[in-house]
Amino acid sequence: MKDSSVNLNQSVESSNEVEKKFSELHSMLKKVNKKFQEFDTLSKKVGRNSEKVESSTNDFAAIIEEATASLQQVNASIETITADNRLIAEYIQQTAESAENIKKSFI
Repeated sequence: MKDSSVNLNQSVESSNEVEKKFSELHSMLKKVNKKFQEFDTLSKKVGRNSEKVESSTNDFAAIIEEATASLQQVNASIETITADNRLIAEYIQQTAESAENIKKSFI
Protein backbone atom coordinates (compact mmCIF):
# COMPACT_ATOMS: atom_id res chain seq x y z
CA MET A 1 0.00 0.00 0.00
CA LYS A 2 2.79 2.31 0.98
CA ASP A 3 4.59 1.61 -2.31
CA SER A 4 1.40 2.22 -4.21
CA SER A 5 0.90 5.49 -2.40
CA VAL A 6 4.47 6.59 -3.19
CA ASN A 7 4.02 5.56 -6.82
CA LEU A 8 0.73 7.41 -6.97
CA ASN A 9 2.31 10.55 -5.49
CA GLN A 10 5.16 10.32 -7.99
CA SER A 11 2.63 9.91 -10.79
CA VAL A 12 0.69 12.96 -9.58
CA GLU A 13 3.93 14.97 -9.35
CA SER A 14 4.93 13.82 -12.81
CA SER A 15 1.49 14.70 -14.13
CA ASN A 16 1.73 18.12 -12.49
CA GLU A 17 5.18 18.61 -13.99
CA VAL A 18 3.91 17.57 -17.43
CA GLU A 19 0.93 19.91 -17.05
CA LYS A 20 3.29 22.74 -16.07
CA LYS A 21 5.49 22.07 -19.12
CA PHE A 22 2.45 21.95 -21.41
CA SER A 23 1.25 25.22 -19.90
CA GLU A 24 4.67 26.81 -20.55
CA LEU A 25 4.64 25.39 -24.06
CA HIS A 26 1.13 26.77 -24.64
CA SER A 27 2.27 30.21 -23.42
CA MET A 28 5.32 30.16 -25.69
CA LEU A 29 3.21 29.06 -28.68
CA LYS A 30 0.80 31.95 -28.04
CA LYS A 31 3.77 34.36 -28.02
CA VAL A 32 5.15 32.82 -31.22
CA ASN A 33 1.72 33.06 -32.85
CA LYS A 34 1.47 36.73 -31.83
CA LYS A 35 4.91 37.41 -33.32
CA PHE A 36 3.88 35.68 -36.56
CA GLN A 37 0.76 37.84 -36.71
CA GLU A 38 2.91 40.96 -36.18
CA PHE A 39 5.28 39.75 -38.87
CA ASP A 40 2.35 39.14 -41.23
CA THR A 41 1.05 42.66 -40.60
CA LEU A 42 4.51 44.16 -41.17
CA SER A 43 5.10 42.15 -44.33
CA LYS A 44 1.76 43.30 -45.74
CA LYS A 45 2.69 46.90 -44.88
CA VAL A 46 6.08 46.47 -46.58
CA GLY A 47 4.30 45.04 -49.62
CA ARG A 48 1.98 48.06 -49.83
CA ASN A 49 4.93 50.44 -49.41
CA SER A 50 6.85 48.58 -52.10
CA GLU A 51 3.93 49.07 -54.48
CA LYS A 52 3.93 52.79 -53.64
CA VAL A 53 7.68 53.00 -54.26
CA GLU A 54 7.28 51.20 -57.58
CA SER A 55 4.49 53.56 -58.59
CA SER A 56 6.54 56.60 -57.56
CA THR A 57 9.55 55.26 -59.43
CA ASN A 58 7.45 54.82 -62.57
CA ASP A 59 6.10 58.37 -62.18
CA PHE A 60 9.63 59.69 -61.72
CA ALA A 61 10.84 57.81 -64.81
CA ALA A 62 7.99 59.38 -66.83
CA ILE A 63 8.99 62.85 -65.58
CA ILE A 64 12.61 62.20 -66.55
CA GLU A 65 11.51 61.08 -70.03
CA GLU A 66 9.45 64.25 -70.46
CA ALA A 67 12.33 66.41 -69.21
CA THR A 68 14.73 64.68 -71.58
CA ALA A 69 12.38 65.24 -74.51
CA SER A 70 12.06 68.92 -73.54
CA LEU A 71 15.83 69.29 -73.29
CA GLN A 72 16.22 67.72 -76.73
CA GLN A 73 13.70 70.22 -78.12
CA VAL A 74 15.56 73.10 -76.45
CA ASN A 75 18.83 71.80 -77.87
CA ALA A 76 17.33 71.59 -81.37
CA SER A 77 16.00 75.14 -80.99
CA ILE A 78 19.42 76.40 -79.89
CA GLU A 79 21.04 74.72 -82.89
CA THR A 80 18.48 76.34 -85.20
CA ILE A 81 19.01 79.77 -83.60
CA THR A 82 22.80 79.36 -83.87
CA ALA A 83 22.50 78.50 -87.56
CA ASP A 84 20.15 81.47 -88.09
CA ASN A 85 22.60 83.77 -86.27
CA ARG A 86 25.42 82.60 -88.54
CA LEU A 87 23.25 83.30 -91.58
CA ILE A 88 22.41 86.76 -90.25
CA ALA A 89 26.10 87.41 -89.57
CA GLU A 90 26.90 86.39 -93.17
CA TYR A 91 24.14 88.69 -94.49
CA ILE A 92 25.43 91.57 -92.35
CA GLN A 93 28.96 90.92 -93.60
CA GLN A 94 27.74 90.83 -97.21
CA THR A 95 25.72 94.00 -96.63
CA ALA A 96 28.74 95.71 -95.12
CA GLU A 97 30.90 94.64 -98.07
CA SER A 98 28.22 95.81 -100.50
CA ALA A 99 27.97 99.12 -98.68
CA GLU A 100 31.74 99.46 -98.81
CA ASN A 101 31.73 98.68 -102.57
CA ILE A 102 28.96 101.20 -103.15
CA LYS A 103 30.88 103.81 -101.15
CA LYS A 104 34.04 103.10 -103.18
CA SER A 105 32.15 103.39 -106.44
CA PHE A 106 31.02 106.90 -105.54
CA ILE A 107 34.47 108.02 -104.61
